[in-house]
This record gives sequence, C-alpha cells and structure tokens, in this order.
Amino acid sequence: MFTYNVDTESLIKHSTPGLTLTFLVLAFMFTYNVDTESLIKHSTPGLTLTFLVLAFMFTYNVDTESLIKHSTPGLTLTFLVLAFMFTYNVDTESLIKHSTPGLTLTFLVLA
Repeated sequence: MFTYNVDTESLIKHSTPGLTLTFLVLAFMFTYNVDTESLIKHSTPGLTLTFLVLAFMFTYNVDTESLIKHSTPGLTLTFLVLAFMFTYNVDTESLIKHSTPGLTLTFLVLA
C-alpha cells in the first residue's frame, strides 16, 4: 500500500464489509507485530485466499471503487459473495470440493 501510494481513506470508505474487516485485521497485525508467516501457514483456506486476493489488488493497484461502480451485475454479485465469504470465513476448499461443476467453474474463473 505504501509502495503504490494507495488512498486508504477512500478505499475503506467505499469498500465492502469484508475488505473493511480485512483492513482492521491488518492494522491489528502490524500494530502488534503478528507473525504473518505462521498465521497464513495455519489459517483456513478462506483467510489464505483473502491474503492472495489482497496481494494481487495491491500489487496491481486495483481501483476497487471504480471496479464495483462500473461492473456488471454479475461482477457486483461476485464481490458481494466474496465479501460475505471473507467476513464469515467460509471454508472455500470444502465448498469447491463438494460443489457442482458450474460452481467449480465459477471459482476457477474467479481465481
């Protein structure tokens, strides 16, 4: 975020509940010097996926506000579903393992 000069105030103001929660968790982790390597190693698949998505977004400086504002209804729904999953820590690994072929394809497209 600091490397790419991300406008965190706007990002949090216009973000989904899941992303806001992620920022609060990251703020706690950095404030209290949490061992992120161990945390990711022993975390749930949903939390690991959250870190991977955030890493991608920050690396490529994704404009989430414009992305959600100008997205199709399907993409907006996808963001809402992801926000729900990250907020409630859904076990995505089990979800994909036991899902229908259509849902699996959706997850592969998202990945």
